[in-house]
Amino acid sequence: MVKLANLIISKIQVASFSNVLNIVDKIGFKEEKDKYNVNIFLKVLMYCLIEKIKVDNNYYYLYFYDALISLMGCLHVKNIDKQRAFENFLVTLK
Repeated sequence: MVKLANLIISKIQVASFSNVLNIVDKIGFKEEKDKYNVNIFLKVLMYCLIEKIKVDNNYYYLYFYDALISLMGCLHVKNIDKQRAFENFLVTLK
C-alpha cells in the first residue's frame, strides 16, 4: 500500500490518463477483499505525502495535499459516489 502511495505521489504528473484511472481498480470502495480500503489508503497516502513535503517543499505537493484534504472531506458526505470522487481527484492531480 505504501509502495502504491509513493508511486502515485511521484509519478501521477507524467502518467497517462488510462494508467491514472487504472489506480481506481486497486481501491475497494465497499467491503471488498483483495483491494485496499479507500479510507485506510487515503490515510497512508496522506502520511507519505507529508513525509515528501518535509523533504521537498514543492508547490505541487502542497496542491496535492489540498486536493487530498478536500477528497477526504468529500467522502464523508452521505450518498456520494466514492469511486467517481476518487477518479476526479486523480484526474485533478494529472
